[in-house]
Amino acid sequence: MLPHTRAKFDKDLQRLSRLVAEMGGLAEQQLLHAFKALSERNARLAGEVIGRDCAVDAFHSEMEKESVNII
Repeated sequence: MLPHTRAKFDKDLQRLSRLVAEMGGLAEQQLLHAFKALSERNARLAGEVIGRDCAVDAFHSEMEKESVNII
C-alpha cells in the first residue's frame, strides 16, 4: 500500500471509529432514558427518546456510507 493511500485509509478508519463511539454513547444514553421512562411511566420522556431515535439512525446511515467508502 502506498504511503498516501495508507494515510487516507488510516484517517478513514479513525473517522469510522469516532462515529461508532458517538453512536454507541448516544444509544447508551437513549437506553438509559428509555428504562427510566418505562420505570417511571413517564410518557414525556418516552416521547423524547422516540424523537431522538432518528439521530441514532443518522449515525447508522453515516457509518454504512463510510464503511462502503473504505472498502
